[in-house]
Amino acid sequence: MESKDQPEDYPDEEYQLIGLWWGYIITMLRTSLGDFDFMASEFLAVEENHLYWIVWFLVVLVNCIIFLNFIIAEASNSY
Repeated sequence: MESKDQPEDYPDEEYQLIGLWWGYIITMLRTSLGDFDFMASEFLAVEENHLYWIVWFLVVLVNCIIFLNFIIAEASNSY
């Protein structure tokens, strides 16, 4: 099932038996649990790699702000 234009160690090959849609769901679950797999960024062009890291940083920053606000609200028992 390997395409000729993809290298042998292309990312997401561990999900080839369940399909890309389920593979992306599992990758999202792994990322939300803190398992950051940055191997896919090695296959991006320079501009895409910069965009990848900017988006990743913004998502992590926004998540931190949301969860810290939730902890503060829970500690003060107000929403």
